[in-house]
Amino acid sequence: MAVAIILMGVFQGKVSAQLNPAAAQYYVNQYIANPAFAGAARGTTFNGTYRALWTSIPGAPVSQNLTAEYGFEKVGIGLSLFNEKSGLLGQTRVVATYAYHLPLS
Repeated sequence: MAVAIILMGVFQGKVSAQLNPAAAQYYVNQYIANPAFAGAARGTTFNGTYRALWTSIPGAPVSQNLTAEYGFEKVGIGLSLFNEKSGLLGQTRVVATYAYHLPLS
């Protein structure tokens, strides 16, 4: 037990408990996690996600994300609208991206 306490003291670090909606929903829309995916699929793509956690608890986190992306030749452009509310804190972001896809082979 004493060894565990000493190791915790030696290897201490910062711990954060915030939500990361991009990491939680990357399998639905890879553009949320990495803007370089803008236009990876040719043509126009629209996606929307909604996530509500712990719905029976007042002030539970809720997030919405709308994305649009368009890919042609080696270029992709994208637009992301993100809204998150958790308790008294809220955040809204609008992000535009540009990606150039360079084939490596």
